[in-house]
Amino acid sequence: MGWLGSSNSFVLPYLGFDWYPNDEWVVSMLLPWPSVVWAPSEDWLIRFGATQSDASWQFRSEGEERDADLSRMQLGVSYERRLKGSFWGGFGVGRSGFGRLRVSEDDVDLDTDITRETYFELFINFRPDS
Repeated sequence: MGWLGSSNSFVLPYLGFDWYPNDEWVVSMLLPWPSVVWAPSEDWLIRFGATQSDASWQFRSEGEERDADLSRMQLGVSYERRLKGSFWGGFGVGRSGFGRLRVSEDDVDLDTDITRETYFELFINFRPDS
């Protein structure tokens, strides 16, 4: 069962802040997604940070109800550039893993570390002007 909800939905509260020491730097401590951003221009930026992803699910195997929980982090750096208007494109690289996989069945738990791997990403973001 998730926090404040049924087994199919739950709420995860978070807390954080953004600090703007000057026009080029932002330190974001919105946990669990901390980052440091350097933007020397209005058209490009470099971001170093972490992201966390969690998933929980229930399934039936061999007639038994089982629960599984996956938690992992990504730590990396990305370059982003304004393509046109509010559309931005970018690429990033980093390490993924830093987490655990747990599968439970009655009183038996399988708990294992997740293999760390290098990741590469290409993305397009829409950032409306504020």
